[in-house]
Amino acid sequence: MKSKFLALVLVVFALGAMSFLAPHEPIKIGESSPAFAELTTNIDGKDAVLREYLKPNGIMVIFSSNTCPFVVAWEDRYFGLADYCKANNIGFVLINSNEAKRDGEDSFQAMKAHYEEQKYDFPYLVDHNSTIANLMGAKSTPHVYFFDKDMQLVYRGAIDDNHKDETKVTATYALNAMRNHMAGIPASPQTTNALGCSIKRVKK
Repeated sequence: MKSKFLALVLVVFALGAMSFLAPHEPIKIGESSPAFAELTTNIDGKDAVLREYLKPNGIMVIFSSNTCPFVVAWEDRYFGLADYCKANNIGFVLINSNEAKRDGEDSFQAMKAHYEEQKYDFPYLVDHNSTIANLMGAKSTPHVYFFDKDMQLVYRGAIDDNHKDETKVTATYALNAMRNHMAGIPASPQTTNALGCSIKRVKK
């Protein structure tokens, strides 16, 4: 009996360890996420759960940061996406999940400075302990997630197909996904490869 109990304990421990060590997989198209119930802090100091930024036609979430070269290359294009969202009653937020850099280049003060320098006019949120990134399976900065009004995922991936040169973009993935959604058409493609710097999580 003792050996059976020990074996059961070992199995439970092994399953728990595998769960802990498993990478955070991105949520699938059509799925929602418990991340919408997680608390964030905006650059103005306001605390709110992510769901509060949802608008009647959905929400565009971009995992971002202050200094990643891919963000620097793409962030001018944030404004066009934000403008489309504003015109079509879609929420738009940037989320900084680099918890391992909170004492440095992704500190709250550094985020405020970056916000002002770039003249952002949309929320720039702190993801405490990378919880939202973990729940959504975000891998990089930038990484785009577009959800409908029911918080179900419509599109996940890159902003477009050329971070180096905006004049050579041939596919505006994120914008097209929103346009298709507003027209009642599924995004095409629904997922793309999100190029960027890895999200800096605290190692446990």
